[in-house]
Amino acid sequence: MFFHPLDQFEILPLFMLQGASPVGITVITNLTVILIMNVYLVRLMFKYIFNKEKNHVIEFFLIQIYNLVKSIIKSNTNLKRYQYFPVLFYLFLFILVANLIGLIPYSFTITSSFVITFFIALMHFIGINIIGLVARR
Repeated sequence: MFFHPLDQFEILPLFMLQGASPVGITVITNLTVILIMNVYLVRLMFKYIFNKEKNHVIEFFLIQIYNLVKSIIKSNTNLKRYQYFPVLFYLFLFILVANLIGLIPYSFTITSSFVITFFIALMHFIGINIIGLVARR
């Protein structure tokens, strides 16, 4: 049984609804499952970062990531109020977790999908322009 090396990038339907069309509507794919897992893990990281009880080992690691992103933004932008920090911090964590999940064998890397990459780029382009317009006033 031989597998093609690019099989890991194939989007496979996991759950389909049978409707009027003979093909059916794909509702859940492996991309959707990994994306939901990615969002859940990033949310869990935020829970540990902003936790009032300071007693977790993981929290130290996440605070270091927080400080790293903050120092990178501080050194590369000339902003006094850090209005772009939450957007860029979430983007950093999202891509970090997505690529770490992709290292798991037989997993799917969502950043290899053009649709996800395009959507992330478009939404951040629109969001940063809106933040810039609001901050300019």
